[in-house]
Amino acid sequence: MKLVIYGSDTFTNITPEFIVSSLSVYGISYCKITEVVHGAYGPVDEVCYDFIQFYNSGLNSCELNQALDPYRNFHEDTRVKVNDMKCKAIYMNPEKHGKHARTVRNKELSSYGDALLLIWNGSSKDCQDMKRNMIDQNKPVYEVILGDIIQPRM
Repeated sequence: MKLVIYGSDTFTNITPEFIVSSLSVYGISYCKITEVVHGAYGPVDEVCYDFIQFYNSGLNSCELNQALDPYRNFHEDTRVKVNDMKCKAIYMNPEKHGKHARTVRNKELSSYGDALLLIWNGSSKDCQDMKRNMIDQNKPVYEVILGDIIQPRM
């Protein structure tokens, strides 16, 4: 599956672990993701590279589960890494598309990707546009709606 990860620009503390736990809420194994696609603009897009490094490091399921739920005791030691996940950035082209560059880029993202993980505040117009593009193509949208500020991890 080619997963588009898209989000509001206000979220600066999203982590790879947050993405994994967001996917697990929807019952999506990150092992089924072959490629992460992003719009190359903003902090949510930047964490895509960290997520891929996190995945490609080949954490065993015990380490992964411990990262997701530090209060449980996991004993299994099966490798989670199945293949190397790829990353694709689809850039805006303001010289070519002018003020519509973001809209055009969002259409390209939605055409290329198979599903969308949308991390947003519930009101961003760009995120609404991306969600609508995916829904119009009958592609799944997995939403994580957060407040405008994510507290830094200590």
